[in-house]
Amino acid sequence: MVSFSPMHIWASMGLLSKVIASILVLMATMSLAVVVERQIAILRGARETRSFLRALLPLLEASRFDEMISLSDKHKASHFARIVSAVAGKLAQRQRQERRRRRARAARGGAAEGGRGR
Repeated sequence: MVSFSPMHIWASMGLLSKVIASILVLMATMSLAVVVERQIAILRGARETRSFLRALLPLLEASRFDEMISLSDKHKASHFARIVSAVAGKLAQRQRQERRRRRARAARGGAAEGGRGR
């Protein structure tokens, strides 16, 4: 009678078959370790994103983009924080350009008014 128990199968294998089976078991174990590690990373990222969003909302409402970037840098595990950092960087750049334009207009307007009044 033929037995299909793991011990009987192992005993009936040749050396090359045992090496291949051992490699396959090692690969399966490593694959399982990767799945567990990725799941932990995803859960950590989700937790970090929730924390990031709670701190982000007041800054977003006040349009404080530079502070949003520094907050994003503190939340390294959050993928959403990386995206917000890039977007906030662009928005902060535009905000600085707009402030420069306003100052330039105000300076030109003030100089023009000062010249007329004399």
